[in-house]
Amino acid sequence: MPTARHVKQPKIAPTARADIDVSFYGRVDAALKDLRTCSRQIGPVLLSMEDELRILDRLYYKGKNQHRLAKFWKKVEEMRRFGKRIVEMQLSARMDDLRYAFYGDGSLERNPSTLKKAWTQIPDVSYLSCMLYRVEGANVLVDEARRRFAGVNRSLLLMMQTGAFLQFIVTLTAIVSRLDALSQEIQEPLYSWKASLKSLISVMKVPHV
Repeated sequence: MPTARHVKQPKIAPTARADIDVSFYGRVDAALKDLRTCSRQIGPVLLSMEDELRILDRLYYKGKNQHRLAKFWKKVEEMRRFGKRIVEMQLSARMDDLRYAFYGDGSLERNPSTLKKAWTQIPDVSYLSCMLYRVEGANVLVDEARRRFAGVNRSLLLMMQTGAFLQFIVTLTAIVSRLDALSQEIQEPLYSWKASLKSLISVMKVPHV
């Protein structure tokens, strides 16, 4: 089974707004409002994470030859790998895909002002379920990344006690602490995103005209 990062996104087969029972409009409006909030929360956090990873990359290539056999270096490689995996989920782009899916077939140029208008359609269950799979996969990944970051932090603190390469180790410790804090900030919008998708799926599972 493909990972949540690489699962193929199905083509959207939407249901027009006019074909949805009016009694469900409020739930869709609420879900889209929550998704807008999630987008505003998660975008800046991911940009900050990319900045931290760029700094880590420079440190990684600077210290690779000197430290590659050290035990703590394996943890540094792990920190870098999991940070990149979170970024590779492209959560902001997937969020945009989902939100714009309520406003036409995607053939038109995306304009943020479009998202301020009334939605015109709802994506089908298959598409929404694919998005839910991605979000659940992202939740699992972020949980595991935070567990690994805690292990990296412990390893660096032990290395710090030796007094060797102290400035380098302190810098790496600051980065892993920052990556963990940013990962924690990602979790809340992911939970809200998941709840919104479940609400939308429940709407679409009801027979409509």
